Amino acid sequence: MSSAYTNLALTELHSTYPEYVWYPGPLANASKSSERLAAEYHQYLSGNPSDATSYVKNAVVEGLGIHDASDAEISSLVETPDLVAVLFADMISRRSQTGWSTHGHSAADVNIYTSSPSAAAPLIGNHENTEVGEFLRNYLGVDVEAVTKELREKGVLFDTLDADGKSVSWMGRVPDAGERLDGQDHMGHYAGDFKKHKRGCEICGV
Repeated sequence: MSSAYTNLALTELHSTYPEYVWYPGPLANASKSSERLAAEYHQYLSGNPSDATSYVKNAVVEGLGIHDASDAEISSLVETPDLVAVLFADMISRRSQTGWSTHGHSAADVNIYTSSPSAAAPLIGNHENTEVGEFLRNYLGVDVEAVTKELREKGVLFDTLDADGKSVSWMGRVPDAGERLDGQDHMGHYAGDFKKHKRGCEICGV
């Protein structure tokens, strides 16, 4: 039964998956993210646990605010600890009826809307998602380097364990130079048909 639930949780779309109708109440009940709960669970398991089932039940109630977890959901968390981040998230998604179509980015274009066309003129056309962040950084005048330095300094104070039992900071493993932890890159081979496409805009005057 638990393996069947695990398989459903890992499947992007299937007949029992919730529709995207969005009930935010379950999200308000949660006090920890699925990633944080997973890290704490791995740390608990690394210390020769005596009763993982009781730990998981308490984590679900205290961390996710879920009081109606099924036996299959609890069993899956106990039997497949390497998948708990996804399983914790799935429990919230089902109760909030957030019907995700994938477990990651779908690569579909996302529209951006603004109340100030002239201010957002640099975002006309198609852009990489990182370029949106760069625009916001410049528009808001945020010193990203200073913020990053502060987070790194404070992050070492909150060491935790990843799924492999290795000690990492709360921000995760620091990548090597030029490395992306998701295995992707944003070099100059974006294949979008309209990359950097600029078209006239009567409102913003470009």
